[in-house]
Formats: sequence, structure tokens, C-alpha cells
Amino acid sequence: MSNQCKIKLESRNINKTIVKLGCVNITNNAGRNWTFIFGSKHGYNQFIVNHTFTVTLEPLPLKNLPSFDVTLNEELTSASIFVRDCDQVTETKYLSFQCGMNNNQYTPLPKNCAFTCPVKSESVYNISIIRLPIPRHNGTESKACNNNHASAIRVLKRTTAMFMCNISYDCLIINSDMLAVFKDDTIAEQCTLKLTYFPVMEHTNVIVTCINIANNAGRDWKFVFGSKIGHKSNVVNETFVVTLEPFPLNNITSLNMKTDESITLASMIVPHCDQIAEMKYLSFRCGFDNNNQQPLPDNCTFTCPVRPGSLLFVGIIRHPIQRQNGRPSVNDTFTMESRGFYFNIGTTNV
Repeated sequence: MSNQCKIKLESRNINKTIVKLGCVNITNNAGRNWTFIFGSKHGYNQFIVNHTFTVTLEPLPLKNLPSFDVTLNEELTSASIFVRDCDQVTETKYLSFQCGMNNNQYTPLPKNCAFTCPVKSESVYNISIIRLPIPRHNGTESKACNNNHASAIRVLKRTTAMFMCNISYDCLIINSDMLAVFKDDTIAEQCTLKLTYFPVMEHTNVIVTCINIANNAGRDWKFVFGSKIGHKSNVVNETFVVTLEPFPLNNITSLNMKTDESITLASMIVPHCDQIAEMKYLSFRCGFDNNNQQPLPDNCTFTCPVRPGSLLFVGIIRHPIQRQNGRPSVNDTFTMESRGFYFNIGTTNV
């Protein structure tokens, strides 16, 4: 029997008994699960079944930590940092550190509470300690993930070069610092993770944000979400696909046009057309007749017949693109977009 726990009958009637249980002086357990059994003493008749409960204690606020111990090497290129009593905050698996404000990479804090950061002389650095989300148990044992697949994925935001999505799990993820986003079997450094737990619902939301995705507008960006190599986070590594926004045609301010010597043919160049989307979705037409629509060549160049002194209309068309929102989708698309350009054809060669 635990002497630090006291029991009080809060209320009792013919249908229900409420027992108030208070436990104090629980040491070295901040931010950790405290499991206990409530029931009958040994040797007494059991009117209730002995039952196991788990409560997660509050983590120690990071502001309560003492100042970091910082030691520079002789060359002033590296700083050794020691975070005293870091293991009193919570389990170290929920702690990370960050070297510098411009570094988006969170690195797991070692169990010995010590780490190093690169530095330069006569510079100011911000070194941060981050406590990651902790699954919180409120009495009954919550369902931890055990090789679970994602129950859903929803794209929250996307542009031509970034996206944010919510990957949901109907369980609580442990060892969250062992999770990562992979691109081509390598950890995608441009992606960050933020976990939100709902212990009562036994649910975890993972917010994945990936930025600075180059040369992928209007294209599928395939990635894997799951555990880092050699570690287990109790979720299955799964492949997801998000289609980024195509480059808006309205951002094309002009076409480069040049007529031949006889002013019977105009050569057109669409600047950086391959940045709009995959070339298979792009077409052009000379004039207003949709029947004259043709695929835009890979070199972004095409010609139109012209006459001296005439007005030429040229249309650039981006056809509908199937939009992937994490998992295969057949009914979602980026709708067709078109942009028209007018050219006054002179009577002399330009």
C-alpha cells in the first residue's frame, strides 16, 4: 500500500460511489506515467476488482531549469552545452535542442543532457531546448500505436512550393522524436512535424509542413512518413502523394515574339513554361478557334502564321490536373486555366 496516497469517499448512494484519491510527494516522475492499482487490501474480501490506472504527471516547466553550462573550444568553433537536470523535466525522449534561430532542425537531446553546437567568434547565438508533445494518460491506459496505419490524411494548405497536411492515427504515438518525413530514402530536411494528442479519443494528429520544394509546381510530390531507420515509433512507414499548385498563368507577363523576314510566321517563346506544370498539361493555340489547339513543345517554343498589319491572338492553356491529397483521388482536380496575349503585327520585320 502506498503511504503517499489518501482515499476519501466523495459521495455514495445506492447506484454510485465516488472515491477521491490524492497522491503526493511523487518524486522523479515529472512528465512520466505513474501506474498504480486501486482495490482491496490483501486478505480482505474483494467487493471491487483490483484495477490498474495510469496518470501522466505534469512535466517540469523548461523555465525552471537552471542556466545552461556553456564551454567553448580553443578555436571558438564549437560550443559544448550541458543542461543540468534535463531528465527532471520529463523523459529525455521528449526533449530536443536547436542550434540557432534560423535552424529548423530539432535534434534529440542525449540522455546525458550534453550536446554541441557550431559557432563563430563575435557572433550571437540562440540555443533552445524544446519539449515535444507528451501523450497524457488520465487514469485508464490509453491505446498506444502498435504498427498502426494512418486513419486519414488531409491537406490543410498548399502552394507551388510547399504544403501542410494532417496525418491522423486512431492511437497514441510514442517515441515521436523518432518520426521523420523521407524523400527518396533520405530524411527531408525541409519538412517539420508537430504532434497533437487527444488521449480521451485515443487519437494523434501529425501536422507535416514541407517548404522550399523546388521545380515541382503542378506535380506530384511523393514522400514517406514513419520511423527513422533503426527506430520504432509504432506506426507503419507509409507513402503519401500531394500535388502542388501549378504555377498561375496570370504570372506570365508576356511572351517573347519574333516574326520571320517575310512577316508570315511569328515565333513565340513562353518563358520558363516547364515551371508551370508537367508539359503534358500545356497547350497553345493561334487565334480563337479551339480546334487549333496543340501541345506546347518541351522547349517552350512554337510558331503562328501571321500577316503584316494584323492583330494576332495567342492562347496558352493549362489543362485540368488530377490533384492528389495524400492518397489516390480520382474526383479532385486543379481546374483548367487559360491566358490570352495580343500582338500587333507590324508591316516591317521585328
